[in-house]
Amino acid sequence: MLISVIIPTYNRSSFLEDAINSVLKQTYSNFEVLVVDDHSTDDTKEVVNKFNDPRIKYLLNSRSKGAQGARNTGILAAKGSWIAFLDSDDTWHSEKLCKINSIITQITEDIGLIFDNNHIFNNRYFDRVAYRKVLLVNNVIGGFSRVCIRRSVFTKIGLLDETLSARQDIDTYYRVLEHYDLKCLDISFTEVDKSSNIRISDNPSKRIIGYEDMLDKYQDSYNVFSYSIILIRIIRWALAGRHYKKAIKYLFSLIPLILQGCDVVGIYHKSRKNRKSFYDIIIRETQI
Repeated sequence: MLISVIIPTYNRSSFLEDAINSVLKQTYSNFEVLVVDDHSTDDTKEVVNKFNDPRIKYLLNSRSKGAQGARNTGILAAKGSWIAFLDSDDTWHSEKLCKINSIITQITEDIGLIFDNNHIFNNRYFDRVAYRKVLLVNNVIGGFSRVCIRRSVFTKIGLLDETLSARQDIDTYYRVLEHYDLKCLDISFTEVDKSSNIRISDNPSKRIIGYEDMLDKYQDSYNVFSYSIILIRIIRWALAGRHYKKAIKYLFSLIPLILQGCDVVGIYHKSRKNRKSFYDIIIRETQI
C-alpha cells in the first residue's frame, strides 16, 4: 500500500536532509515523499535536488502559507491511501513505515489515525472520547511527525485549519476523532529535534494565541474545569513572556471560577506530580 509522506518546510535546509534521509532509510519502500517548500528563501530546493530518487517530489508554494498551508498543499497532491507527516527538523526510526503498514493491513475503516506511543496516557486509555476530552487540555498524541492519517479522512473533515497560529495539531486530531477511532503504536518511532529555536512551543506569545484560538473555536466543549486549566496555562505563559496585562486579564477571569468552588489550582499543582490522576479527573469532569 502506498503511503504518502508530507514534509512541510520553510528555511530549514540545514535540517531537511536528515529528515529526508530518515524516510529513504525506511525498511518499507512503497512510499512517496512530498517536500512542500513554503516559499523558502534559503537553499531548500537545492537540498531536495541532491536526492536522485523518483519517489521524492518537490512542491513549491507560490507564497508562504504557514505550516498548515504547506501540509494542505501536500494533502491535495498525495496519492497514497494514508498520509504520514514529518516536520523538516525531525527524523524517523527506520522501522516506522513498516510498522504502520502492518497495522494498516489489520485495522478496519473506522480507524482514521495511527500514531507513535510517546506518552503515559496512551498506556491507559484507548477510546476516542477519552482522547478528545484530554486533547482540550493536553496534547497526548504529540506533534504531526508522530501521526499517520487515512487520506479519505480529509474528505470527511476538510483540510487543516490554516487560520490557527498554533496548536494546529491538536485541532486536527480533535476533528479527526469526532468521526474516527485511533490506533497507538506500541513504541515511539520518531525523534523530535528540540534544538531548533523556532518552535512555536517555545514562544510564549504564540502559545497564548494558540490557547485563545482553541478556546474560541471549541468554547462549547470546555467546562469549568478544563477552561480553568487553560486559563492557568495562559497566565503562566503570559508571565513568562512578560505580557503582564494579559496575565491580569485572565487572572480576573479565573478568580470567579475559583470562588465558585473549582479547586483547579490545587488539582493543577497535583497534576505535575501525578499525571495519571490528572487525566482521570479530566475525563470524569469534561463532557463533550
